[in-house]
Amino acid sequence: MKISVSGLIGSSGIACMHLAETSDGGSTQSPAKVAFVTEKTVQLVRNLQSGVADKGAGDDLVEVTYGALAAVYRGADGSVDARVFGPGEAAPFQLGLADRSIPFTGPDMLSAREEMVSATKGGSTLSAAQMSTLNSLQDIFEMVCSAPDPKRFPASLMAQSYHAFMIDHFGNFEISVPEEEFVRKARADLIRARIGLIDPGHKDAIGTSRHLRQILLDAGIDVGIDGIGAEIRSPAAMRINEEAIRRTILSNEKMTRDVFGSLTRTPVERLSAAMIRIEDVEILKEKKSSNRLTGDWVEKLTEMARQTTRGASGNYHFSMDMFSEGGRDILVVDDTVGRQQGVAFVYSWPSGERFPVMEIDGNRIMNISTEEIPSENELKRLSDILAQIEALSLHDLDAADSEHVKSRFDQ
Repeated sequence: MKISVSGLIGSSGIACMHLAETSDGGSTQSPAKVAFVTEKTVQLVRNLQSGVADKGAGDDLVEVTYGALAAVYRGADGSVDARVFGPGEAAPFQLGLADRSIPFTGPDMLSAREEMVSATKGGSTLSAAQMSTLNSLQDIFEMVCSAPDPKRFPASLMAQSYHAFMIDHFGNFEISVPEEEFVRKARADLIRARIGLIDPGHKDAIGTSRHLRQILLDAGIDVGIDGIGAEIRSPAAMRINEEAIRRTILSNEKMTRDVFGSLTRTPVERLSAAMIRIEDVEILKEKKSSNRLTGDWVEKLTEMARQTTRGASGNYHFSMDMFSEGGRDILVVDDTVGRQQGVAFVYSWPSGERFPVMEIDGNRIMNISTEEIPSENELKRLSDILAQIEALSLHDLDAADSEHVKSRFDQ
């Protein structure tokens, strides 16, 4: 789209400083004005200029995209210059905040937002320029999350936008996987969420999952009849059902609260559960090796569970493994209590109900493993499926409208 730069700066300009390198290797600072291109700032300039941008006339009209940054500043030689920086592109501008200046473009957009939010929480009142910057950054993050198109937005901007969204919902935390992997995982989750909105029962919808017993059976481990409360015969010749297995968790308040309560939204009463032979644990690890989750969050969760369940004996054995397959998380506990009867315990819940962030020992950790990051081919597959479902949905709506119109004429 074409927009008037002077109109954009005049209606939504943010006073800041431009940094320029000098010929001797130094740098200078000079006053500048910038404006982010968002739906709000574009609408404002169009309202003020009565649609000049739509008429396509005038030397001041330039082609811009949402998320871009328009700027007017003085160069090192003192000449006035104007430029439009692309969405997420680093630009040589800084904003005054308290007694210092901070960068607020490119890779520094999220950190700038967090510093300004922190200042308000500390009792400071933001200036007009700071408030405009904060609002524009938030608008851009929300826009990118609602339409995460890698053809329009660079990976670094999408990563910051997803990170901002999660901070808003779960508080501050550190990303535990490389930025490009975080972007692919977030994109996949958003696509699967959109699939679920149109077709909740679709196998690729974010809320669907396979049955625990079917996943175990795929690995050659048969734990009995499917269904809540179904009886399972253990290798120790006991007959026990899922309800009895779940009660072993409920009997340990710390395990219920600290481990499962921080890991999944699924109440313990609704967990899928099973017992498997001790020797089947190694079979599961081998057959599902590509689905076994690793990372700092798994290690910290395992240690917390170990501390929660350990007995008085110094030689208490405890190991825990996490898997994710078919939209389902699986946790396998092999400890001294189970080994006394030759069994290990398996607990499971839909992956869509796993908390994205959990807190352990005061540290907030993102619960994502490298093993569950989708490939670009997988993203394309999901995108194609979403496009097909959206096309079918529109076709169904058109058919319903046609039938409605026909019925009115038939009356």
